[in-house]
Amino acid sequence: MTAHDFVERRLFIILKDCFLLAFFALVLQSVTTNEAFAQDDSNDVLIDPVVALNKTLKFSTAVFENALPYPGKAYGFGGGNEVFLLDFEPKQRFLFETANYDSILFFYTWLLSDNSPYEVNYFVKVYDNSSFTSEIVFDPGLVNQGSIVNAAKINSYKGKKLYDVVIEDDVSPFRISVIPLPGSSQFIDVVQSADTNRFQVRLKRSTEIDALIKQNMEKFKSQGYAEIPIGIELSDPVIPEHKKILQFTLKQKIRKSKIGS
Repeated sequence: MTAHDFVERRLFIILKDCFLLAFFALVLQSVTTNEAFAQDDSNDVLIDPVVALNKTLKFSTAVFENALPYPGKAYGFGGGNEVFLLDFEPKQRFLFETANYDSILFFYTWLLSDNSPYEVNYFVKVYDNSSFTSEIVFDPGLVNQGSIVNAAKINSYKGKKLYDVVIEDDVSPFRISVIPLPGSSQFIDVVQSADTNRFQVRLKRSTEIDALIKQNMEKFKSQGYAEIPIGIELSDPVIPEHKKILQFTLKQKIRKSKIGS
């Protein structure tokens, strides 16, 4: 190896070491001054700036936590409109109503160590709210055949439960309304069990039932059974199209003039 070659080799090693030192210094500066964010034209970040604490659904209360040590703003987007929702503080947990928005924008801006601005635009999709589901559980003494509910003695159920309605909903089963249908309202009551998603449908303890049977005795005799409407309507007051009509008729076979007792 000539002296010239030796000098060139040493110079190459020195330059390579200087390059590596400069590279690691830039990486360290990026981590310490920019909270481990990567800046590019799309303002992507290495971590999610906000954390969803529940599923982000339409017509619900969304709960988020700001994961950054910087304040930000939230905007709702839907139907071609942009709506300012709220300001939030560093590391703050916050909530807002999603209404009918399609997405939520979380916007941040702060200054880097060289006083250049840094912006983050982070979008979260707002998912459709699925319709509630319901399960009907009849009293063991009743025989359910589709919309027909057979009873040995109608009078034995006066003031008592006919069936339970159990509601499931991806937002809140407690906001679902359960009411008697117009033709059933004089014969049944709907009672929500405290702090549960279960409703009880009870036959009223009233003279309405006795009056109905008395007034329709001839009809009941001719058809061989007495019948009382006990149907209900279920609906989500926030989303009117989420609705169910459940038609039920309570029946008792009759042979002569006596019914129930």
